[in-house]
Amino acid sequence: MPMLFDEIISKDPIVVKGIITKMLNSSTNSSKLVLGIDPGQRIGVSVTYLENEIARAFFVSLDKLIPYLISILAELPAARKIVKIAKRLNKKAHILHVTTKDEVDFLSQNKGNITFEITPQHLTMYAPDCYDKLGSYAQMNPPIRDKSHYDRLWYAIRNDYNDTIGSDHAPHLKINKEKQYPDSPSGMPGVQTILPVMLNHMNDGKIKLNQIVKFLCENPVKIFGIKNKGYIKKDFDADFTIVDLN
Repeated sequence: MPMLFDEIISKDPIVVKGIITKMLNSSTNSSKLVLGIDPGQRIGVSVTYLENEIARAFFVSLDKLIPYLISILAELPAARKIVKIAKRLNKKAHILHVTTKDEVDFLSQNKGNITFEITPQHLTMYAPDCYDKLGSYAQMNPPIRDKSHYDRLWYAIRNDYNDTIGSDHAPHLKINKEKQYPDSPSGMPGVQTILPVMLNHMNDGKIKLNQIVKFLCENPVKIFGIKNKGYIKKDFDADFTIVDLN
């Protein structure tokens, strides 16, 4: 059995603190990893996002919410760990919420069994501007990074390095988002906004329509083996989104 998070912090302090898992498939016989924070043997990893739970910190200065190097130093070691495990076990791993230029550079050179996601939030805003304008409304995990990371994410999009764009849907009541940190929750809505946001980016010339279709529809179906979805084909589910681009 995997050890409790607190029990393994001392065994692998940098990498372990950088890995938080979402277990979408608990079968060790799956073609995907059942991702894990087990520092040793049987790791269960399928879909993961990398954050530094221990080092995550915000501080308020002059009523402005400022990101303080949250998990940037932990993201890359955690990504390296996952890639190493996936290669050793010959399993696939999909990494969610990639937000740093270091992750983009590393993961784009280690594809094959590794796929990764970028979110529309991190393609739309960058720090510190977003905190100056939105305060705790811009608070999320992983946090919005500075423009150097924002630019590298768009570089990945232009070159098709990423495989998907995911919403990271995490809505909260307005009354709660307006609280001061640490009482304010992290996250924002995404399911109903991801497509219009990305279409706005398309209209600004940052991404092509066929890329949006690929990142939001076709690639997720391929990665997760979803049947009868993602394409307009005979006998496939007719769950269309119709948009007037004029």
